[in-house]
Amino acid sequence: MKAAEKLLEQLKAIDKVEDYYETCAKNQFYIIDEDETVILQDTCIDINLCFSVINSLLATIYFIPVDGNGIIGKTMECCEAVIFNDISFSFIELKLNATSEKPRALKTNRTKAVSQLENTIKFFDEKLDGNYQGLLLEAIVATPNFYPRANTSW
Repeated sequence: MKAAEKLLEQLKAIDKVEDYYETCAKNQFYIIDEDETVILQDTCIDINLCFSVINSLLATIYFIPVDGNGIIGKTMECCEAVIFNDISFSFIELKLNATSEKPRALKTNRTKAVSQLENTIKFFDEKLDGNYQGLLLEAIVATPNFYPRANTSW
């Protein structure tokens, strides 16, 4: 059994995962924040509001919605979704609908995004007892193109 399959079996012990997870092996697909949850789509009407996943190896990618109508829901502040394959496990927070360019709003959005990721990572760490089957872990904050990107230290 491959690493992602083993991890999925562990994740199925978490309430709702069995019913909510999806897989995709397409070359490109999108994660879209829509009506209280995130969904997978083959197309994107407004690229500025979609998180694009490029899957050049056509590997199976597992997707689990977390926030809104996802597995954690509104019980705590958490990121939108997680995706993983046999190489990496990614926590994804979408801030693509942010509109303000004011420094205070940028800082608030960043601070909230990091907090949501931290909460979600802690949740999964506890549920998996820190065992991600050796996958590389990453946390991603997707922001609008106008957000400053001097560095990734935040």
